Amino acid sequence: MKINIREDVKLFGVTKYTLKEIAQAIYSKLQLTPQAANAEEANKLVADTINSKTIAEQVRNGAIDSYNVIKKNKVFYFKEAPASMLEECSKEDAIALYTHDVEKAIKIDRFDWKALDNVDSDKHSFGAYSCSLREHLSDVHVKGLAHCRDIKRDIISHISALHRAACGFKPEEDGLEDFKKAMIGNVASLESNRQKAIKAGLSKSKQADMEKMVASTPAWLKK
Repeated sequence: MKINIREDVKLFGVTKYTLKEIAQAIYSKLQLTPQAANAEEANKLVADTINSKTIAEQVRNGAIDSYNVIKKNKVFYFKEAPASMLEECSKEDAIALYTHDVEKAIKIDRFDWKALDNVDSDKHSFGAYSCSLREHLSDVHVKGLAHCRDIKRDIISHISALHRAACGFKPEEDGLEDFKKAMIGNVASLESNRQKAIKAGLSKSKQADMEKMVASTPAWLKK
């Protein structure tokens, strides 16, 4: 069955008060089987589903739609000015080649975006005006991509919570695996910094204190 959640994601991205209701609507459409051995497995199913090609595309497009609403359907119109600069102008005075709406600006891929810094690149047709175009579009491109990442992360978080609940895991169990991973990461980071501190001249007494602490660290935290 075809799943369509683009409009739901758009609403998720622009609302501040009904996230739970919209998340529930998205979760219902995904039709995930409420069976998992543990909370981590439930989370993985959600992440894998959201990251699947067709769903990920809908999430991205819905997030872009929501950013377009936030930016009030902004369209960038430009005309050429001296010194290879572009100036924003009215639609009537604009050169179509340079016109970008929010969606088009966000969807410039990273290779083409980088190429705009090179006026001689064959990856674009903007010639000497490519650097100026990039400068004008930079804010909406960079912030739009960040918005899309945030929306996707928040959707995964909300849907994961709903799926864990549907699988029968209690709220106090939510995130347990994440907390464990975080603690393991903290221990690994501590050890890395300890070694750096030793090389930087940490005193022998403090090295001894640290060795005692490391020796007392539970084995499961040293993965």
